[in-house]
Amino acid sequence: ERLLKRGGYYRLVEERDARWIYAAYKKGAFEPIERDLDPQAFLAELVQRSIGAKMHIAISNERPICLSFLIPINPNLTDLHAVWFPWATPREVMSATARFLNDQRHETSILITSEDKTRANFIHMCKYGLLRLVGKVENYFEGERPAHVFQSVRRK
Repeated sequence: ERLLKRGGYYRLVEERDARWIYAAYKKGAFEPIERDLDPQAFLAELVQRSIGAKMHIAISNERPICLSFLIPINPNLTDLHAVWFPWATPREVMSATARFLNDQRHETSILITSEDKTRANFIHMCKYGLLRLVGKVENYFEGERPAHVFQSVRRK
């Protein structure tokens, strides 16, 4: 409960968010996308890569801190990918993750594949009853890195 009361919210992405998203790209977010693109080329590439996804932006302290992509796998399961902006603090990451998962779990089950560096955040969400660890997939990410798979605990 305290975690959810910390403030911040998320909403669907709007045109006015483009400058924040591009700033995050210039500061190193969105790794798979080629570096040194101008704003129009970057946004075009981002839109191309996110076809079929619902894009949400997390806001904390009046500034965007994350862009998330919800990709439907089937009517009952959605894949979640999130890009945290470089200026997001660990506390903002934790509270925004909890808020997003808590609100979305009423609508669909969410599947998350996590790298080692973000695993601890999702393990913490398991302690709150928002996620459960499903398992580990070897050689999932580039460079033969494993993925830790989590699923949201659905509430109706």
